[in-house]
Amino acid sequence: MVLERMLPTFNRSLSNDQVIPADKNLFRALKAEAENHLHNLTQVKQDLQSMDPDEKTMAIELCTKIFKQTLTFVSEFESRVKTTSLLS
Repeated sequence: MVLERMLPTFNRSLSNDQVIPADKNLFRALKAEAENHLHNLTQVKQDLQSMDPDEKTMAIELCTKIFKQTLTFVSEFESRVKTTSLLS
C-alpha cells in the first residue's frame, strides 16, 4: 500500500540531520497523517470482514468518506513536499 511505503521515507527524513527543522515539522505532520489514514483503512477492513451483509450496507457511506480523505492526502502529497527546502 502506498501509505506503508511512505512511512520509511518519513522516518529517514526525520532522522537526517541535514533536513532543516521546518521541513522535519512538515514530515512529522505528514507521517502522523499517513499513519492515521493507514489505521483507519486497516480498521475499516477488519470491521467489514466481521460484519454481516446488512451491516456492510450501512458501513459503505463511512468507507467512502475514509477512502476519499485518504485519496486526497495521497494526491496532495507531492505539492506539500514541494514546499520543503529539499526540492529547492
